[in-house]
Amino acid sequence: MTFPDYADGWHQRPGWPAPDEIAGLVKDLTGEIRGVLDGWVIWPGVSGMVKAYAGAALWHCCVLLERMEEAHARGDELVGRILSRALVESWFVGLYLHYGKAEALDAVAAGYRDGLIKQHQAIAEHDDRIRRRRREATKRNKAIARENANFVAWNTAHPDLPPKRLYEPAPVPTEQTIDFDSKPAIARLAHIDPQRLPVSTIVARLAGYTKGTEDETTFSVAYDLTYRGLSGLGAHPTLWVLNSYLDNRAGTGIMIRIRDETGADPLAQPNLDSGLLLVSGLSARLLGAHGVDTPIADSLVARYNLDGVSSGDPLEHD
Repeated sequence: MTFPDYADGWHQRPGWPAPDEIAGLVKDLTGEIRGVLDGWVIWPGVSGMVKAYAGAALWHCCVLLERMEEAHARGDELVGRILSRALVESWFVGLYLHYGKAEALDAVAAGYRDGLIKQHQAIAEHDDRIRRRRREATKRNKAIARENANFVAWNTAHPDLPPKRLYEPAPVPTEQTIDFDSKPAIARLAHIDPQRLPVSTIVARLAGYTKGTEDETTFSVAYDLTYRGLSGLGAHPTLWVLNSYLDNRAGTGIMIRIRDETGADPLAQPNLDSGLLLVSGLSARLLGAHGVDTPIADSLVARYNLDGVSSGDPLEHD
């Protein structure tokens, strides 16, 4: 499976969908996938749960593809880029579940529990810090009140002497505690050991599962070029993103203005091409492994000239 190259700019290759075809192709592809998933009745054993979660990841990719197409259709470049990055990440997870099966599902669950635990610990520390500062301020103010009462009594008893100045009360923190309890969610996954699962780890494991095949390099290209590229071109407020809002008339102006929309060149076509490519390839591979014909996904795979990704591949069937 080859991955289109952003490096020298995006080039529409012969046979690739034209811009006015995209909306219809997205609808056709997601409709085909939805039709298959609607017919699945899954027995909740180990293999069934892997199948269910892989199907959920595939459909999540479909939802992101639909939303991305809608965003670009209305000219919302920034949202389209963010959704495109989310789609690439979801594609990694879908393929990880497909190749890694129960081992991958356990790792995804462990990553989720790890995140919940770290979130819970951070929130608990935040709330404990605020409550401790409140207790300290309250304790100090009680001492100040006692001392001030003594001063008032002394001042009253010695009207002929300069009065003693009263202490100002210590400020009591006004920050609010979060009071969010993740423990019930963490407890539901008590049988799973928490383990961080960054996207880079998923990509490395995918390369291991496909070692010696063309797919081995596909994942690193998708991660290093597309996923990380979209991180810097929209998902994160990098210098490039901030620069895209600055207008100095292409270097000819002395003063700088802040645009109301990014001035970056649109990535609608490459984002949508990549989205169709990823979802059709994932569908053909994942559903094909369960003996399902995917003619629409297969036709898109063929249009994008992706070798070796079709429901006719010699894949393991249930």
